[in-house]
Amino acid sequence: MASLSLTTDLASWASHFQVKNNAVDNLLKILQKHGHTHLPSSARSLLKTPRHIPTMQKCGMEYLHYPLRQQLLNILKKYLAEEILDHDTINLSFSIDGLPLFKSSVKVM
Repeated sequence: MASLSLTTDLASWASHFQVKNNAVDNLLKILQKHGHTHLPSSARSLLKTPRHIPTMQKCGMEYLHYPLRQQLLNILKKYLAEEILDHDTINLSFSIDGLPLFKSSVKVM
């Protein structure tokens, strides 16, 4: 059970502080080298990042339907349950138009 707790804590920490994936990868390698072999070897595995997101062509553009409500509920259940128990309001801020999908990509959201 302790391993699940460490894995969950690391995922929450990486998400909360927006730690870059390469830094998380390096930390995971260090922890594995020091006996935590149960931990995943990559940030993508730790954070359960999807490897492929299906898109469709619409009006001459690539379109992504992102089920925002369900994704927010999943995130809240997964990472923030303890932190939001005493709150009845969560403030969200969005800026999506023209958001780069990846630092090295010319594709935008």
